[in-house]
Parts: sequence; C-alpha cells; structure tokens
Amino acid sequence: MKRIKQSILFLWLCLAVVATASAQTSFKFKVDTMRWSGDKCINIVFLGEGYTEPQLTTFAIDAAQHMNYFLKEDPYKRYAKYFNFVRIKTPSNVSGAGLTPDAQIDNFYRVTFGHAGVDRMPWPQDFSRVNRVLSTNFPNYDLVIIIVNSTKYGGAGASKYICYSKNPTAPRTLCHESGHGFGGLGDEYWNGGGYEAPNLTAENDSSKVKWKNWLGSDDIGMYHFVEDTTNTWVRPHPDCLMRGLNNPFCSVCKENLVERIHAIVNPILSTEPKIMSVNSMKEDSMLLRLNLLQPNPNTLKIRWVFEKDTIARDVDSVRIQTSGYPKGTYYCTAIVEDTSNLVRVNNHATVHVSSVTWKLYKRTTGIKTVAQPNRYVIGPTPFTSQLVVTRENAADEIMNVQLLDLSGKMCAQAKGKNRCVVTAASLSPGIYVLRIYEGNHLAYSRKIVKK
Repeated sequence: MKRIKQSILFLWLCLAVVATASAQTSFKFKVDTMRWSGDKCINIVFLGEGYTEPQLTTFAIDAAQHMNYFLKEDPYKRYAKYFNFVRIKTPSNVSGAGLTPDAQIDNFYRVTFGHAGVDRMPWPQDFSRVNRVLSTNFPNYDLVIIIVNSTKYGGAGASKYICYSKNPTAPRTLCHESGHGFGGLGDEYWNGGGYEAPNLTAENDSSKVKWKNWLGSDDIGMYHFVEDTTNTWVRPHPDCLMRGLNNPFCSVCKENLVERIHAIVNPILSTEPKIMSVNSMKEDSMLLRLNLLQPNPNTLKIRWVFEKDTIARDVDSVRIQTSGYPKGTYYCTAIVEDTSNLVRVNNHATVHVSSVTWKLYKRTTGIKTVAQPNRYVIGPTPFTSQLVVTRENAADEIMNVQLLDLSGKMCAQAKGKNRCVVTAASLSPGIYVLRIYEGNHLAYSRKIVKK
C-alpha cells in the first residue's frame, strides 16, 4: 500500500510539473482593455518585458501613462477616437533586460540592448515569443509597443513594432519610435542607411520632392544632413521629432501619420438601415443615417447625392422622399471627406474620401424597399502581391475594383461577380485608394496600404 501511495504521489507530482510547464508555455494570457473606440479602429497592444509577477501592476501603470502621453501628441490627439489600446501581462522570471545579445537574461521575450551592434537599441532576441503571444491572445493588431523595465536609455522601431526602455525620456522615445513603427518614417538625425522614406529622399529637385506642397511654410524646406559630406540626402525640417526628442513632429511627418491613420480606419463606422436583406416598408420616405468617427476638431465634410444631385451637406442623416417618383431603382450616396489642414495632397477631394451607397427600390406608389449598402470582405490588409475583395451579399451588378495612387491615377483593377482578385505585385509600397463600383455607381471607397 505504501508503494502504491508513493507511486500515486509521484504521478501527481509529475502531472503537476507537466501542468505548470504547460501553463508557462501555453502563451495564453489575459488581455486587458485600456481604451476601446470600436471594432474597426487601430489596435495598439502594450507588452511588458522584464516585469516580474509582482511588478505587473507597475507595468499596467506604465502602459496607461504612456498611452495617455501618446494621445497628447499631434496628430494622434486629433484622432484619439480612432485608436484602441489593450495590454497583455507577460511575467518575466528576472527583472530588466540583458546588456548585449550575448548576455541574455531570463526575461520573457529575451530583450537585450545592443541589438544590431547598437548599444541604445533594445530588441527581442526571441521574436517568436512575441509572435506567439500576439497570435494566441490578440492577433488583429496594427502596432505593438514593448515597454522594457530598465532605466537604461534606448528605443527602436520597425514595421508594426516598437521597443523602448523606462528611461525618463520614455514617453518622447515612444512618440519618436511610433514614427518608425506606425508611420514608416525615417530618422532625420542621420540617414546612414541610405534609404527612401516619406521624410527622407535623395531627390534634390524642389519640384519633385515628396513634400513639395509644404515647401515655404512651417519651416519646411530641403535640409541636408551635416554628416552627409556628399550633400545627397535631404530632410524636410531642421528640428523634427524624428531628429530630436524635444521637438514635435513636423508638418510632413504629421501628414504621413494622418495618411496612415486614414489607410487603416474608415470614418464611416456603420450605417442605418443596418439590414443586409431587403426590407419592405409602407412609407413615403426613408431615413438614411451615418455613424461617424469624428476627429477633434471635427474636419469631416459630408455630401449626400441622390442619383446625380447633391441633396444635403454636413449632416449625418437625410430623409429620402419617394412620393412623386415613378417605380424604379434609385441610388443615394454619402461621401465623407476629411478636410484636415494636416494634409496637403493633390486631388484631395477625389481620392481622400470614404463613401457608402444605398440602393432604393420603388415598387408602387407609397411602397418601397431598401437594401443596406453591399458589404465586402477585403484582404489582406496591408496587402502585398494581391488584394482580394469578396461581396458578402450576392447582387446582379458586376463589381469593378480599382486601386488608385494618391494623385488619382489608376494603378490596377479587376472585375467580377462576387469576388475580385487585384494583382498588384508590381506596385510600389505605399498608400493607395481602393474603390469598388457596383455597375456605374461608386459603392465603397477607402485608403489601403501595400507593403
């Protein structure tokens, strides 16, 4: 009996060890919502590195403080309603971060300083752990912010990722690194990598430079790097946040951050009627309504078009009167443009708009039916070589899916009944305008990013 009891005890201990190991490697953690604006908004995830279990409360406080600071920086503060924030607590066995990649410690993501040979650059040496935590707990993210529990100065940013330490300059470092990780901006203190970015170029012709629409205002010009003895590379501003932490973003950088926000978020959150199927009503009018995400100050302008006539402006709803109209099919489109003064691009009212179209059926006098705007599944976002658009509700009209650059030039298109595949492998990375036509009517418009 004693041997049996010992065996049972041994088995229980083994199971406990396995269960503990499984829990440690399951990568399943609680996701805390810090701020939620809506399902279609920009998702930012805070991860903590080098916080032990007792220090996770400190991580929660740090993340909240940094989020609040982030939302006070222009242009983010104008578009605060466009952002969601969550945090995921991942405890480390050891506090802090390693000093070099060759001297890792037992923190969760194996973050060390000295990444790529740069002493002030902290970065996860086991990035698979970052990916597993995100894919398991919150896969639909647009930006990941890793706060490192160390007072040593440092920060780094790359596509969709930021990693920085809890140095006193941390909030400013966060904003600077967001220029890299969120906006795709380059450093303006030195272009040692020799790469093009929205705020860096080797183009020295003022008529062709990317920020030509800003030249001569807000101190925007063509500034050479002091360290660049070849006088090849130029930046737009003498002292932008992408050059020094004590500065705000310059107008060119703000514009590109706003464009990135626009590419992810459609300001039209939802519409009324909400139904997808046809709804019969015995009325002489139909109320159409938009639910919008408004910047602060509100720079959204709205134009309502019934058939080809503008019937209202800058209101979020209209009532369509059907009395006096013969039987037939009619279209009403709401066009929303963000007229922010932070953006100066050509053909703004043509390509920088979001829209939605209702199809209204007049069957007999006093009776009509109305269908909600067609719903589309668009992906992947961002896209690379192909963009697939699927229409969820079947319709008779042929879809015409178009990609335009920010000047309004057609770059690619595809036509189909309920599914279109746009081939875009040859297009340069950047922001494009996606337009979907149903027959001859514009049914959907938004910006989209190609990696």
